[in-house]
Amino acid sequence: MSKLKSLSLNLNKAQTTRISRNFISQVTLNLSLTVFQLLFPPLMIMVYGLENFGIWIFLTAVPSILAVLNFDLNAAAKTEMSIYYNQNNKNKINEVFNNSILLTLIFITFLAIIGSLIINSYDFKINILRSINANELKIILICVFSTFYLNIFNSIFKTGITYWGRLDISTYLETFFDFCSKVLIIILG
Repeated sequence: MSKLKSLSLNLNKAQTTRISRNFISQVTLNLSLTVFQLLFPPLMIMVYGLENFGIWIFLTAVPSILAVLNFDLNAAAKTEMSIYYNQNNKNKINEVFNNSILLTLIFITFLAIIGSLIINSYDFKINILRSINANELKIILICVFSTFYLNIFNSIFKTGITYWGRLDISTYLETFFDFCSKVLIIILG
């Protein structure tokens, strides 16, 4: 207990505020993701029916297979940028950030090539997809894969706005975009 008191005494008001904002944003993110996950499937089933819901789940799982290749290069860049931020070394911050952008773009290009090979060469004659026309299926897969790539690309922006310790900004943005993507799937899907 004395360790906890000594830790809190060493924090200034700005640090305490930053930590509490980050903590509250993480709790908000977890609660909202839980609520979204509880509401999303029943709404999808209600709007599209059980068979079409299964198709959507299957199609959104396809690019998730590529997620095993996501090495999250920007997490390491964010850590390194934080170190240089505390050392007030703006040149190194810019260097690390620019390198992370380049590596992320190369990585997305690599995944886009794999995704286009999957979309163009794989014969999606699977029982669950029998009700979808081949051209519509390609358009849906392109949209699903593009969303996956944009999410990876978004990590660049998260790195740029969080390396100084304000995780709450990116957390609230993530909550907002997750909500919007689920609502758009229900409305436009």
